[in-house]
Amino acid sequence: RQDRNSKAIIQEIKKLFLEQFVNITGPLQNPNKITRFCNVGVLSSQTEGCSNTLLEYMMIGLPVIITKNSGSIEVLGEDYPFYFEHQDAEELAKHIFAAFNSHDLLKEIRKRNMDIVRTRYSVDRMIKNYISVIESYAQ
Repeated sequence: RQDRNSKAIIQEIKKLFLEQFVNITGPLQNPNKITRFCNVGVLSSQTEGCSNTLLEYMMIGLPVIITKNSGSIEVLGEDYPFYFEHQDAEELAKHIFAAFNSHDLLKEIRKRNMDIVRTRYSVDRMIKNYISVIESYAQ
């Protein structure tokens, strides 16, 4: 899909001679074919509920640099080290550089994120939550 924003992004990539480093894929049936080669994921939504993409990144151990909003706080907590404010490019860049220079921190975040998904968002946990909601309405 080529909307106004994607055209502007593509023009900026060309202007900065980054075509060999940036690939705009559009929607993918299986994004894990690409994300498994990534060192970090970046999610820059202005607002977000509980993001499936965030949970997918966390599930495979991909550290996430993410805008601080209600959805990301719900999943990652208040103290997550790689939050940035929406449209704050300098803060985003700072976190990207920090991520690539902090191997121990990335290792810790990978484990933490995978543990969060495993304990709070597993299929078994979701089933128990649904049953609890249904039972609360049945009473």
